[in-house]
Amino acid sequence: MGDDLGVGDGITRRPGKTREPLDTSNPNQAAKIVAAFEQLAVTAVQDWGPQQSIVAAIRRDAAQQRAEDVAEIERNPAYLGGHQYKARYRERSTIAWYVREMDANATMTELALAGGRPWEAISWAMKLAEALTEARLRYDWNRAAEVGKKQLGHSSDGRAVRRLQPAAHRVARVRQLMCEGCTLRSAMKRTAAELGVAISTISRDYYAWKRSKPVD
Repeated sequence: MGDDLGVGDGITRRPGKTREPLDTSNPNQAAKIVAAFEQLAVTAVQDWGPQQSIVAAIRRDAAQQRAEDVAEIERNPAYLGGHQYKARYRERSTIAWYVREMDANATMTELALAGGRPWEAISWAMKLAEALTEARLRYDWNRAAEVGKKQLGHSSDGRAVRRLQPAAHRVARVRQLMCEGCTLRSAMKRTAAELGVAISTISRDYYAWKRSKPVD
């Protein structure tokens, strides 16, 4: 993606910024403190506020995807709606789908705001945030797992696939989600969905790991 939004390489990563601590009791820093608050005021009234660079990067990538689609349609009119197009925008399975989804959510947010429907705008903005978070998990943290999943995708034996996927990997994902605030049940459900296994498998792995922990 763009400079501010790196899907597949640290999803929607923010550019690194060096924070300079400001001492409000130091009169020599008064000018910097005033400037900092003035900048906050400017950012607050801009479209998308401090998230402006993220949304701008999403839109740059979405525009690039549309241009690529148009070029492909000109070469091959059957592309639109064909297998290649559907594969590119397979729901929740490709980077392109997430970019298009987030771009649409941003547009609907702005239309709702312009129409005086703030609660609808909030709803669309939440959908954008959900897609953004899901993309980060899927293509950043879970990048290695995705590669493994694709390599095993042609196997007709689902049980063999689960055996090849380490139980420790599934348990680690559950624990990570719990550290991020999920309940155990929701962490298990999300892990099962992400890794393509039954929730009973996740539950068995987790409780087996918990029983194996040494008692203090």
